[in-house]
Amino acid sequence: MKNDSGINNAGTFHIICRECDGTVFQNYEDPETYINTPTPEMLNQIVLKNSLRDIYKHETELELFDLFKAMMVRKEPKFASLFDMFLEPQRSARKLDINECYGVCNRAKAFIDDKLPWFELASYDLLDFVTPVAFQGMMAISTGMNGEIINNRFTTDINYKLEYLHLAILPLQNKTAVITIVDKSNERIKQFVFFLQTAPSATRLEVLNRMLFMYAEDYFFSKQLKDKTIKSLELVAQMLQDAGTVKGYENQALAREIRDYDLRRDIAIPNLLTKEYEVIKC
Repeated sequence: MKNDSGINNAGTFHIICRECDGTVFQNYEDPETYINTPTPEMLNQIVLKNSLRDIYKHETELELFDLFKAMMVRKEPKFASLFDMFLEPQRSARKLDINECYGVCNRAKAFIDDKLPWFELASYDLLDFVTPVAFQGMMAISTGMNGEIINNRFTTDINYKLEYLHLAILPLQNKTAVITIVDKSNERIKQFVFFLQTAPSATRLEVLNRMLFMYAEDYFFSKQLKDKTIKSLELVAQMLQDAGTVKGYENQALAREIRDYDLRRDIAIPNLLTKEYEVIKC
């Protein structure tokens, strides 16, 4: 990827066919619709796009694992079994991720096919300034604001379903829409949803900003961000850990993740969802 990307290409998911892109997703991609609270149709469009993009992402990762193994085996054929030991837990994890994403995708499609509104708005903030960060994606967060476990991302139980939070930070012409969406049937995330719905806007946005840097990896920055802020974000990135996939050590891995991803953890992260960092038009 290029370091710089124009607005029309920043985070664009290119493999959806032109017909679907122009019809199925047209409501949520119209900036004028965010003057009012997002409709159930818009929420489902966001969720559907998120799930399709993550399916593609994880399928690509599986291919990259195979390419990596083939490349390394050509160099060191005798270590083929060691590469399998290293890569198989990663492959298994991605396959589980893909199945989870298909589950989300099918529920979002149910709205298109049968008007079943599985997904609901958890919070909506329409900021009166343009943020220097843009993001759209789904997160399987580990814990909530009270330390409650929301997702055990290390379990091998095929009946265990992850509960996702969908987050969209959409800079518009003069405003920014910040949206969170959840599956209304989910239970473990309900306490965190209550926090999102009842917390003051400033508190909610600070937590969402923190979650962005703790869980996401494909956000986009404005060129207007100052070098000092960028350096601070780089330091934060070094502090935050990706616990990875640990086969056979589920309890230890979960304990480590709860520690590293605790939302009560004191981490000084520049809050890009505040007016302090707004994008000023030239």
